[in-house]
Amino acid sequence: MVGPAQSLPTDRKMKPETSAWLILLATFGLFCIVVAITGYNGWQFYTTATKRIENAVLYAHEAPGVIVQTGNNRDPLEPSQQIPFLETYRVKVSPDMAAYGPVASLVLQDARESQTNPTQIDIHAHPNSNTNGANLFLERYRESRWYSSHRDVYFTQESGYVRYDLAANRFAQSTQYRVRLLDGTYVMLTPGGSYSIDLPRDRAGNPKPLVVTTEPIFAEIAVRDRGRAIIQREDERITLNHDEKIQIDIDGTLGEPVAALWQLLADGEFNQYEEQVYYDDTQSETWKFAANAGTPELNLSPADRDGRFYVVQACPPQTPAHCPDNQIAVGQFRREGSQSQNFITGIEQNIEMDISEYQSIDLSAWVRITHQSLPLTGIEGSECPIMIRLLYRHRSPSDQPEQRFICIYEDPNVNALPYTSGEIAYRPVQRFEWYQLNIDLRDSALLDDAWYLEDIRIEARGHDYVSEIAKISLMATQ
Repeated sequence: MVGPAQSLPTDRKMKPETSAWLILLATFGLFCIVVAITGYNGWQFYTTATKRIENAVLYAHEAPGVIVQTGNNRDPLEPSQQIPFLETYRVKVSPDMAAYGPVASLVLQDARESQTNPTQIDIHAHPNSNTNGANLFLERYRESRWYSSHRDVYFTQESGYVRYDLAANRFAQSTQYRVRLLDGTYVMLTPGGSYSIDLPRDRAGNPKPLVVTTEPIFAEIAVRDRGRAIIQREDERITLNHDEKIQIDIDGTLGEPVAALWQLLADGEFNQYEEQVYYDDTQSETWKFAANAGTPELNLSPADRDGRFYVVQACPPQTPAHCPDNQIAVGQFRREGSQSQNFITGIEQNIEMDISEYQSIDLSAWVRITHQSLPLTGIEGSECPIMIRLLYRHRSPSDQPEQRFICIYEDPNVNALPYTSGEIAYRPVQRFEWYQLNIDLRDSALLDDAWYLEDIRIEARGHDYVSEIAKISLMATQ
């Protein structure tokens, strides 16, 4: 009789040598993981460990108007014209005690770098422009603890106009310059470049327009004559090249890069004539009408005070003969009736702008004289049917205002050349012919050393005159 089948044993003991190999491999793997983690942490510590750099100095050109605060201590340091400036220091500039141009300059003074072109940050207050000054915070200024080829220079700019002139990388092979704006925008600046960041704010700290007829903006960023900037906001990233600028709206929208040009004049084409209540003296925000300014001593009868300014629709200067569908607004000064005394008819616009940063200011306009009763510029040499006056100051609000003039007059001599005499630049033109005026105010004896443009006035002077002006522009570049 055959008995029941016996099952084969399923448990087999692992050989001792196999177990030893597995334990050895597991230990080696754990050892590799520990070494890798330790090495990674060590490398991270080596590459990220930093030390504070302490070679920055703030030069206060207007010491009473410059306030320096240290770290979390809001009590200001004693005013001084030279202050060591460390990480977590803040500089504030009051517009009430400042001058035009840079009020303070932060210089990174590294002995290893060329001192002929060090990194320099110029802070402007823009006094007399309804601003609340400037506010700049040095958030981080560090280099690697083990090697000095990497540096971080981080700023937070809260308001005002700041110019960043950055030294090119030499001994520091990798320097990261970054400016944080309070709306969450980051601006990365390439070493070796020149930049400006403007956060225009009114006295209450609210965004304000750059020109009275434009909308308020949060910020404007420009790459000056060299460099490249990267603007990062949330998922948006825009690269800005040299001679370009970009504006950020108050809702945070990034605009498109455009040419780095600044129009300083509002309504130069008279398109807001009716909206501005015909440039009423009290209600207009741009041009204001003013007659006989400069000769109030003349005892003129009401009938003689008949100089008028009109805005008329006419053909553009380029095609003056025929333009049924392409007319433009032209400003016209008119006084007729065989008058025997001088009378000034003018329009005026308050500019109220710090122009210290502008290397070029191009004044352009189309002008034409159709009637002028006085020959040339009259006995006084200033009775011009079109006279442009520029009122400016040199460096400080305490400076006395000065003025320069551009006189456009009729000269029958077709070969007459422009010339300058004293504070007047003369431009002869032919009667009935449109003439394109184009003057760089920085290249002439007009505004070559002015830091503040207060006012522009366009007048017609003389006895009888009919003169016209169109497409006025005051375009500046940094």
